[in-house]
Amino acid sequence: MRARSWPRLPFTPKGVASWADAPTGRVILLMAAASLVVSAAVAFLAQKVLFPAIEEAIQHLPDQGRIELGQLSLESAKSGALSENPWVSLVLDLDEPSSITRTADLQVRLQKNGWLACSLAGCVAWPYPAAALPMNNRECEPWWGAWAPILLAGLFLGTALISATLIGLSAAFHAVPANLLVWILRRRAGFVGLWRIAVAASIPSILLVSISLAAYALGILDLIQLLSACLIQLPIFWGLGLAALAGLPRRQPDVAQAENPFAPPEPEPGPDPQPDESKNPFAPRG
Repeated sequence: MRARSWPRLPFTPKGVASWADAPTGRVILLMAAASLVVSAAVAFLAQKVLFPAIEEAIQHLPDQGRIELGQLSLESAKSGALSENPWVSLVLDLDEPSSITRTADLQVRLQKNGWLACSLAGCVAWPYPAAALPMNNRECEPWWGAWAPILLAGLFLGTALISATLIGLSAAFHAVPANLLVWILRRRAGFVGLWRIAVAASIPSILLVSISLAAYALGILDLIQLLSACLIQLPIFWGLGLAALAGLPRRQPDVAQAENPFAPPEPEPGPDPQPDESKNPFAPRG
């Protein structure tokens, strides 16, 4: 039995439409590959931007300090930056009212009763946990050195799992209105085929977001450009999917033609006529 050939790369409408009849295993493999690309970009961003900021902030913590009963207690600490880069800054904000201004794309402020995460959209506040936690250089530095590689691996695997789940759910969500659209356009495709098309149509958008995350970590894009790339991927996904649906083969009409009530009935088949032996001059006479 001849093996089925692989569908085309899903970067054109015809390439996306070719995945409608692809084996489900190959579609799952495509989802897994896309999820790994996204998780690699997120892990690269964390390793390049976030983890160095946390490590530097730990080095600037005082020798004595704890979080206990939801309160931050630091020995002889003053408000100021613990670590700062163009992407992330971690600061101590112990003054009331606060005099800290945001200088990075994401700023984390450690206050007495909780911490704030501030960015373009504003600030979000979270309280400290009630459990006692160390907040000093002497205890946090060895803990971070031991757990940072494990946290990075967990971020990679967790992002891959979440991405694969979101790709599958998003494809199923978009397959519902696509099913109505192919019925209107009289195209031949079932729900599973439309789900495969939606998965394939999401690949260029996923690659765009992943490349944009890596470019942001390298300083090629700023935060506004990164957000713009994340928004542009939606019309790319929708446009590629709609063009792929329009390129599907047309559905053949399955309605039987009605019989003509005025047509004469066809004669019923009878027995085969016997040859007229009387006209045969060579036939023997009885």
